[in-house]
Amino acid sequence: MASHKRKIIALIIIVVLLALWEVSVRAFSIKEYLLPAPSAIMQVLVAQSSGLIQDLLYTTAESLIGFLIAVVFSFIFAVFFAHSRVLYDSTMPFLIALKAVPIVAMAPLLVLWMGNGFISKATMSAVICFFPIVVNLTKGLTSIPDEHVRLMRSLSASWWQVLLKIRLPNSMPFFFAALKIASTLSAVGAIVAEFSGANKGIGYVILVAALRIETPMLFCGIFLASLLGIILYYSIEFAEKKLIYWEESDVII
Repeated sequence: MASHKRKIIALIIIVVLLALWEVSVRAFSIKEYLLPAPSAIMQVLVAQSSGLIQDLLYTTAESLIGFLIAVVFSFIFAVFFAHSRVLYDSTMPFLIALKAVPIVAMAPLLVLWMGNGFISKATMSAVICFFPIVVNLTKGLTSIPDEHVRLMRSLSASWWQVLLKIRLPNSMPFFFAALKIASTLSAVGAIVAEFSGANKGIGYVILVAALRIETPMLFCGIFLASLLGIILYYSIEFAEKKLIYWEESDVII
């Protein structure tokens, strides 16, 4: 019941803010190219809906593929890191260096190396998602008490059994916290890569609209990018509630 109340309150706040936006634009006669009214943005969104939906689906596919690639490689790296401190210490500086490079600087290189198509965008999405997942999952896999591991070893459990029975269940809250962060970052990575060269996608819509000073279309692109991030985030949250139902928490992430 409390959850429904929070959703209703959030919806009321959104409606009030949109109404204030609409009234302010009309009251102060703000030029459309500076700040269009929500009604003007909605008109463009409806008129161009078929093309925008295709662009949204294309960027969504790039984000999802990149996200899944990052999850697979992050899991592999995290498992090795959890079992080898030497490997962790020798590899982590390179991963930190990769994370420190601005994505706007990396995106043109990926387009140059991999072309202007789907693969470079998905790769950019995977690169930006990789670091938060591998760091959090490694923390989860290694944050179990030593006595638990020793108990399993005393029962002749293999490292694989320790991983499945102890490490993975313990790491799930860390893992899903990282997935929530990475889910929104996956969309950011795909869109930024589209800025560097694309002929479709949300990033392409935003870039073209900005160059043409078509501000209502620019806001449409921003709205769709935000919508994609929201959908991805709450999809992960829904999966978290279903898969780790034993974990009850009031902490807001």
